[in-house]
Amino acid sequence: MTNEVINIDEVMRNTRKYWYVDGLTEIAGGGLIVGIAAFYYLTSLVENPITRSLLLTFGVPLVMLLGGYLIRKIIPWLKERITYPRTGYLSFRKPARSQKTRRFVMLLIIAVMVSAITAFFTRLLPERYIPLVTSIFFMLYTCYLGYQAAVRRFYLIAVISLLVGVLVSWLNPSGILPFVYLLGGVGLTWVAGGAAALFQYLQKTELLKEET
Repeated sequence: MTNEVINIDEVMRNTRKYWYVDGLTEIAGGGLIVGIAAFYYLTSLVENPITRSLLLTFGVPLVMLLGGYLIRKIIPWLKERITYPRTGYLSFRKPARSQKTRRFVMLLIIAVMVSAITAFFTRLLPERYIPLVTSIFFMLYTCYLGYQAAVRRFYLIAVISLLVGVLVSWLNPSGILPFVYLLGGVGLTWVAGGAAALFQYLQKTELLKEET
């Protein structure tokens, strides 16, 4: 009888990997990023600078919160109709309320730190390089997701996100357009990556037959 050492971290990574097997999360997340880009563009059409500033200050967080809420509702609904009938249902343990609070506080701290670091670099660098700096954070975050979930396609998405930032900085558009192009490009990259994963998933799997 042999003793097998179970790597808990590896088991957890493989469990998280199943959540991303169908590409639905990337499609939804990319759609949200594209939605934020569209909101930036529509806000730029507002002529009153005070109104435009208020929309950017309060509107973007509202779009993110609303989009995040819709994603949390839509993704499980889609998985129940696309994923689970093909490769089975995997129940994820729901975190306790205290864990949710700690996670929210941690995400808030990280968001504030990223904003502070970005603001620091933007004061030191010319304005045209802001999209490049922002794309670096996108790349690092996507690589982190790829490592945590053991999903290799995230690394490709990360590289393309960085290239989008390089391209936008090189083109150096004026006004709000750098953020529109950057967020739009990154969001579409996520959608394309998720759509490709979904297509491959549907090609490789079929509906499970019910036992009689």
